[in-house]
Amino acid sequence: MQAGKITVSSKVNEGTIFSFYIPYEKGDESMMPVENIDDLDFRDLESMKILVAEDVELNQFLIKHILGAWGCDITIVNNGLEAVEKVKKQGFDLILMDIQMPEMDGIAATKIIRSLNATDKSLITKKIRTMNATDRSAIPIIALTANALKGDGQRYLDIGMNGYITKPYTEEKLFQVITQIVKTNDNLKRKIIPSVSHAHAMEAAVEKQIQEEEEKLYDLTLINTIGKNDPAFTKKFIGLFMTSMTESLNELKQAAAT
Repeated sequence: MQAGKITVSSKVNEGTIFSFYIPYEKGDESMMPVENIDDLDFRDLESMKILVAEDVELNQFLIKHILGAWGCDITIVNNGLEAVEKVKKQGFDLILMDIQMPEMDGIAATKIIRSLNATDKSLITKKIRTMNATDRSAIPIIALTANALKGDGQRYLDIGMNGYITKPYTEEKLFQVITQIVKTNDNLKRKIIPSVSHAHAMEAAVEKQIQEEEEKLYDLTLINTIGKNDPAFTKKFIGLFMTSMTESLNELKQAAAT
């Protein structure tokens, strides 16, 4: 289908070689997609009430720090079931929904939220119904997912989510996805006030950090960028990582053995 070919040569007790050829053109930097972040300012979202459904403590710590630095009003729950209950009781401007969670996953929770108005029989005045976030079934939902397979993104959109972002994500990428949702939502547009971005200063800091850590076997660039080079934040994050990763590695070894 791509005008290529594949060949194989094999010798008993020696080995096998598979070779393939696909006639692609060589690319250059001019062909790369350009992400314009010159007009971004994280403080634009400081008035937003955001519900985060995430079961991993490390990820909770990370997203809380990012959204907190933006000035957002954050509520964190551990699974989809808790997310649904929160939405029934409170109004939110946006939901960040992890896909894989215990009790109830993000897909099931989204389907329930999207059907809330149809199943809600409680008496409520017309005036309250017209208020922002009262139409709970229409709250914008962004999927947080480790799944990057072709078709996954469209599946999330098909069930009623408004966007998705794959893990791990940068602070800038998360902001871009959220602002894209805001720009297409009339109720949220008024919460965004365009201002001058600090993107260039952040890029310079990241570049400097990369140079400093060039010889290390680990890279704290993303963590230091998100934490604004706060040693306390980095120490806390690494501690959570070490604690959770030990358990995760044991689970992986058990799964492999099984």
